[in-house]
Amino acid sequence: MIDLAVLGATASQSSTPDWGDGLPGAERGIDGNTDTAWRGKSCTHTESDGSPWWQVSLPPSVGLHLSHVRVYGRSDGCCWQRLNGFNVDVDTTRCASNVQVAQETPSMVTCRAVSPSGTTVRISLENTPEVLTVCEVQLFG
Repeated sequence: MIDLAVLGATASQSSTPDWGDGLPGAERGIDGNTDTAWRGKSCTHTESDGSPWWQVSLPPSVGLHLSHVRVYGRSDGCCWQRLNGFNVDVDTTRCASNVQVAQETPSMVTCRAVSPSGTTVRISLENTPEVLTVCEVQLFG
C-alpha cells in the first residue's frame, strides 16, 4: 500500500457541505482510518453536484505506479449505495467504470496499463444528481 501521508498527498472534492464539526471534508478520505460509520468522522461526502467527484493528488515529483485502488464507502445502514457505479481515473485516463459496490465491503479496483507518471486519482459519479460518499481510499503499486 502506498503511504499517502508520507508522500504529501492532498485530497479535494467537488463540494463540501458544512457539517459544523470543524473537520476537513475531502481529507477524511486519506486519513488512514477505515471506519465506515459516519459517527467515526472518517467519511466525507459531496453535495448533490450532478457529477460529483473526490480525488487525491500527489506532488508532481511522485509518479503513480498503480496496480489497485481500494475504496471504502459507508456501511452503517445509511447511504452505502451512494458509491454505486463509481469510476476511477488516473490523471485523465479511466481505469475503471461503473464499479458496483456491496454494503460493508470495500471495492478493490484493478488499475493496470495506466501512465506511470500519474499524480491524481479521481473517484467520480457521472451525470447523476447524487451525493458521493467516500470513507477511505488506498492506493497499491
